[in-house]
Amino acid sequence: MNTNTQTVEIIAKDLVKYANSFRKLKYHQDELLNAINNISSENLDVISSYYGEKSEKINKIRFLIVQHLKKTGQLTWSEFEEIKNTVNSEYPTNILQSWKEPYSILYTLIYLPVKSEIEEKLKTVGEYLIKELELDAKLKIQGFDGGQNFGDERCWLAIYNPKQKNQSTSLQIFVNFDQGKIEYGLFEYFAEEQYKTKQTQVFSTFSVVDMVDFLKPSAKKISEDIVYRTLWKFAPGKQAMYWSKMMEKNIASIGWGSFDYTNKSQQKIREVNPALTSEDVRIISYLSKINIGDTLIAFNGRLEIIGIGKVVSNPIYSIEPIIENSDHHNYVKVEWQALDKTVQIKKMVSMDTLNDITRRKEEIFSALGIINKNTFSTNDINGDNDMPNNTQTQPLNQILYGPPGTGKTYSTINKALEIIFEKEDKDLIFESLEGEDDITYAKALSSDNRKALTEIFDYYKDEGQIEFVTFHQSYGYEEFVEGIKAIPAGKEGNDSNEMIYSVVDGIFKRLSKVAYGEIDDMQIGQKFVLDYPFINIKALMEKVSDNEFKVLEGSRIRKEVTPSFKNNNLRKTFLEKAIFDKVKETDEYWVLDKDYSFSSISGASSIVTGSSTNGNIAWKPTKKELVEKNDKNYILVIDEINRGNISKIFGELITLIEPSKRIGADEEIRAKLPYSGDEFGVPSNLYIIGTMNTADRSIALMDTALRRRFEFEEMMPDLDTLNGLNDVSGIDIKSLLETINKRIEYLYDRDHTIGHAYFMSLKDKNENEAKVELDKIFKNKIIPLLQEYFYDDWEKIQMVLGDHPEQKADKKDKFIVDSKMEEKVIFGFNHDDIEEEQVDYKINTPFTDVAYTKIYSSSTSKKMNENEEQTDQAQGV
Repeated sequence: MNTNTQTVEIIAKDLVKYANSFRKLKYHQDELLNAINNISSENLDVISSYYGEKSEKINKIRFLIVQHLKKTGQLTWSEFEEIKNTVNSEYPTNILQSWKEPYSILYTLIYLPVKSEIEEKLKTVGEYLIKELELDAKLKIQGFDGGQNFGDERCWLAIYNPKQKNQSTSLQIFVNFDQGKIEYGLFEYFAEEQYKTKQTQVFSTFSVVDMVDFLKPSAKKISEDIVYRTLWKFAPGKQAMYWSKMMEKNIASIGWGSFDYTNKSQQKIREVNPALTSEDVRIISYLSKINIGDTLIAFNGRLEIIGIGKVVSNPIYSIEPIIENSDHHNYVKVEWQALDKTVQIKKMVSMDTLNDITRRKEEIFSALGIINKNTFSTNDINGDNDMPNNTQTQPLNQILYGPPGTGKTYSTINKALEIIFEKEDKDLIFESLEGEDDITYAKALSSDNRKALTEIFDYYKDEGQIEFVTFHQSYGYEEFVEGIKAIPAGKEGNDSNEMIYSVVDGIFKRLSKVAYGEIDDMQIGQKFVLDYPFINIKALMEKVSDNEFKVLEGSRIRKEVTPSFKNNNLRKTFLEKAIFDKVKETDEYWVLDKDYSFSSISGASSIVTGSSTNGNIAWKPTKKELVEKNDKNYILVIDEINRGNISKIFGELITLIEPSKRIGADEEIRAKLPYSGDEFGVPSNLYIIGTMNTADRSIALMDTALRRRFEFEEMMPDLDTLNGLNDVSGIDIKSLLETINKRIEYLYDRDHTIGHAYFMSLKDKNENEAKVELDKIFKNKIIPLLQEYFYDDWEKIQMVLGDHPEQKADKKDKFIVDSKMEEKVIFGFNHDDIEEEQVDYKINTPFTDVAYTKIYSSSTSKKMNENEEQTDQAQGV
């Protein structure tokens, strides 16, 4: 072993030690506070200098905490809350909405002094691997900040081919440094099976040599990974007018005149054709990003797929139009495959002629019936691999994701009811609905009667077929699957006079059992068995009534009892009255010679096992109903699924939710649960619907195990839902939202656009009421949301709302007004180290009608709409 290898081995183990430390701080608040209070004065100076007095929002909280520590030497939780709340009160919106956990704010005070050291260690390991594996590669490192700077308990590095766009769109060699272990292997984000290879080494026995040997086959694949497998949306002209020509010629071409746009940057494209808009330039530049091997999906409009093809050439320029009577001179050659029939997708794609839709690959390929999600061959469709004929209209596991206000939680009602009524009579009459006569699901659906649909949803929720839960950072396995719960004396499930502890089912396990046919509520006349082989006890019980539970003849009663149960009055009474079979009696147990009745199930359980227990988890039906006998569907709705720690919540059960691993499937798997010891599986009639907010956390940052097992449906702002809204004081709400979202997408990204649902409260209001409501929406929802998106960068907020000085709006018609603050006027002198001018921003109320209309009717917006029309004509869309 050479010195360099020894060094890397030491570094790798150091990174695992850091992972152990940060995990402890993340999940143990006392440890976190202790670490904060033990930061050296030298490090406090470093952190204070890093944040500085001009810090804003969360960084201001961190700065003030450091100043507090420098002054007093100690921080308490109450002082921490006081600092948080003081800073939060300085802002018109809640800046702590995404920073609820103390660790997300405080971790950086521990991490910052060692951040550069950790990143250097990651870089050293990565560069060593690149050298040892003889790779020409790029290196991506991620420390303990995590993807969204909330703090993570692991760090990682990725190695990928330099010809690739980034590590997410390519094959990558990954190395994770996690609690007590180092994981490494070959990974591909967009593949159906993401982990191509994976190896885990325990911290104490980690060997760099073994890691390098394991990764050598992966290195060859990284070297060969020269094609960026992008999935492109392509529009072959307006209403697909050029589709037949392109099919015939096996090409995909774009317009915008007789200029040569191939292999040119956006700057070069502008130089070639100065008349182009920035939007035109952006779309044309995609042509040069298309690679051989990429897949094109041909669309007619934004929902209808008409063909699919593989790119077989680099971009080509033709002096003559490649399609007669058109301005199409730039193209790529494509092996097109038409479809036997067109395919409709549920969510619209971009209106651009060309657009990268790789992140929707799973959804698109699934709609086309293509099995291999990683690569595409024209044999994958319309040949031997026909699209599956499946009566199941909804996936077992799905997540609705999108920006705020796009109706994700609202849509769960439709999806849940669609699942329910796969096995229910759609004409079932619900007479209990107020104000409705003879309402049925079929009628409510056809008339889009939201009140009726919501009440039907609530009906099935009350019936126990739909359960709803919200994930958060403190939510865990014990609440979701099962855990040990203390039951005080005299409470339900504990008839004794002392505290007992019992294993209690979580919402997921409970609903799984109900869906499978294991009835939680014991039915009168039903028989149950308690079987504890580890203490040689087995008993049979029958529920005679709600107040009588009869332990049957032949049941074994444990003689040894816990000390606290020895003098229990219930036990004394039982020993006095029960009749035992002396012949079958042993040193371990008595055997009932005659049935014995108890008034509660907890009493029966406690006597049989010799300890205080509520007993509900102990008794199992003597004959379980198979899932086929339960002809109902069940749904678990998980709101904010991305906010939970998936590994912590699902534990070992994450594999069991896969369709192929469910009860009755070919690869059925059951796991033994840690608390109860039950054999547990997930039935195939239990559906999971999750929702996630992309503004809160990108889909790319989702837990890998979760991404692989769920289908994702994107929900973007739907302007068509606003068609029914009347103009509010002459304000066109649809144009207003459309313009705001285009500006947000340009300045930030599409994941942070604003949903249509924010404006639905305007419906059914008269003009005066609607204007008041619109003002409330902007003041209390839209502007605070923009503040959160742009981290109080008021200039960008002004640009979105048409208030920027360059947009020439009158001061009275602005949402955000600005004024210059001169240092000399405020302080009486000019300080050399302070900028001479600052800008003060204020929310300008009341909002005038023109403040709204100027957003979409300004010269800038008019120009944008004119450009869009020109783009449509050039693209043929």
